[in-house]
Amino acid sequence: MFEEIDSVKEAVKRETTKVSEQLSSGGCETFEEYRYLVGLIDGLNRSCQIMEDYVKNIVSSMDKD
Repeated sequence: MFEEIDSVKEAVKRETTKVSEQLSSGGCETFEEYRYLVGLIDGLNRSCQIMEDYVKNIVSSMDKD
């Protein structure tokens, strides 16, 4: 039913994994770069949560009708 959202979530998760691997491999040269990547990971994780909450709200609304 929400295939498009699932596809976007998977793409976001792939990007999160890529950035996490960059971070864990010591790819940051400065603290600012480290902070940026940590913030990016947080933002990506939050976007997945927003999509999950959206789907839950839609399904809940459909169940009420």
